[in-house]
Amino acid sequence: MNIQQLIGACTGFGEQFFSVITCVGSSEQYSPSFFSALMEKIKEKGKDVVWCSLQGCDLGEFEASLRTSFLGQSQFFWLGDISILESTRQKKLATLVHGYQGPHTVMFFRSDIKDVKSKEPVVAGHYTFCMEPFISVDDQKFLFQFFWNAKSDESSSFLRRFSDRMTYESFMVLARYSLVLGNKSDEFMMYWYPKVVVPEQSLFTLAHYFFSGKRESFFRLFFALKEHYAVPFWTTFWSEQLWRAYHVVDLREKKRFNDAKIIGMRLPFSFLQKDWQMFTAQELLAAHDFLYVLDRQVKQGGQGYGLEYFYSSFFNRVFLKNNFSENVQFSGLI
Repeated sequence: MNIQQLIGACTGFGEQFFSVITCVGSSEQYSPSFFSALMEKIKEKGKDVVWCSLQGCDLGEFEASLRTSFLGQSQFFWLGDISILESTRQKKLATLVHGYQGPHTVMFFRSDIKDVKSKEPVVAGHYTFCMEPFISVDDQKFLFQFFWNAKSDESSSFLRRFSDRMTYESFMVLARYSLVLGNKSDEFMMYWYPKVVVPEQSLFTLAHYFFSGKRESFFRLFFALKEHYAVPFWTTFWSEQLWRAYHVVDLREKKRFNDAKIIGMRLPFSFLQKDWQMFTAQELLAAHDFLYVLDRQVKQGGQGYGLEYFYSSFFNRVFLKNNFSENVQFSGLI
């Protein structure tokens, strides 16, 4: 199944009407920019698009909306990423859409699905699109034309500059830049491309190495990325990661698994699956306290050399043994 088939299923270009469209992939593959642009195009094609969040919505009322139609008109319900919902709500939704045959269309994304093709039977009127980790060059050209009505020869010279290992989210960002830059992209590629998109040297991969304790892989990647971002960026990035990680560990220890899943968004999948068990909430809080002090001193004129000390301390499990606070003595490092 390619992206053109998905577009056809959504816009009604194909011969078959689909009542349920499911996009599946890992949580990292979910692209808000891509799906937002897709909904806008579906709306331009004459569909009545309804953006529906099921987090605080009554599923009974949603089911009633699916069963009724005003003067025979159909609507297109976009539910977003349903993986963030509580497991009980996800199960109720799965039961609700199973076998649904209209009159409306329901579309959503879900993550953490393994071997979808072999596990799920084919249901008439239902379409499942398995998102690949990276978008192919041919699909990039197709989407460039579909979203922005650009001719392939106008976009190809720009797109050829990029790696063929590009995520949907990265493509949406870069394609918009190309509309402004055209073929005059040399300066962009030299100065801005590494800051906007880091293909394989991603921050997500860096966080995976960080929490998995893969010291050598972490430092190899960190030094490749270090110069692309200022010290305040790193302190902010790791502060958020540690804040989320702290709450995941704390909530899981309290058996509040659904809350832990929600707060764990933007954390590495490996951490949510197993690596969280290597840490205590207090250790992650101590590491967060250290970053707070480092960030404050950098903003007061420090040079930020404490970042490397922070990484070494984290890998050596120093924060497991010490409660770093505002009185921590590392001013000589920055």
